Amino acid sequence: MAEIQGILAHWQGQKVISKRRLLKIVGKLAFAAKVVRTGRAFLGRLIGLAKSATALNHRVRLSQSARRDLTWWQECLHSHNGTRLLEVDWSSGTVHHVYTDASDFGYGACCGEEWFAISYTGQSAAPRARSINWRELHAAAKALATWGPSLRSERIIFHIDNTTTCCLLNKLYSPVPELMELVRTWCILVERFSV
Repeated sequence: MAEIQGILAHWQGQKVISKRRLLKIVGKLAFAAKVVRTGRAFLGRLIGLAKSATALNHRVRLSQSARRDLTWWQECLHSHNGTRLLEVDWSSGTVHHVYTDASDFGYGACCGEEWFAISYTGQSAAPRARSINWRELHAAAKALATWGPSLRSERIIFHIDNTTTCCLLNKLYSPVPELMELVRTWCILVERFSV
């Protein structure tokens, strides 16, 4: 992990990199993603950027989003010691259940006795114009942001009635950029609250 942190620190703030060096960084981060469970969500843009150059010695401009992904990795690796936690035993101890749902009219969530419901009425039409998959994922991310601080390091099961959203959160990937932004937001929250 120290080697990867050193490489990331070296490239912090750089705007141009050769394809060869970028692929080296991507390879190291892909290896680290075996330990950092949410890391996969922050590799896609870097891989896409590497694909944009044809030869290994060609230089590519690090986009602002690619630099944000590298910054996320740098910050995240400080909290990981290089080992992966064993699988969680879901049969013992307290497991918290969070239920979320979204529709054309708004979204809401429930955790224990607490709940929230947000109506799109009176807001801009932007949320309503987005896909139902985005709205369902947005509801789940809002629920995690709301209850994450009080459920830090706890076991949480999210009940989401949208199969696509469940797949997105399990794979941590979507080819749709607006959904991938929410997946990254989800991953940032998961890491922040250690859930």
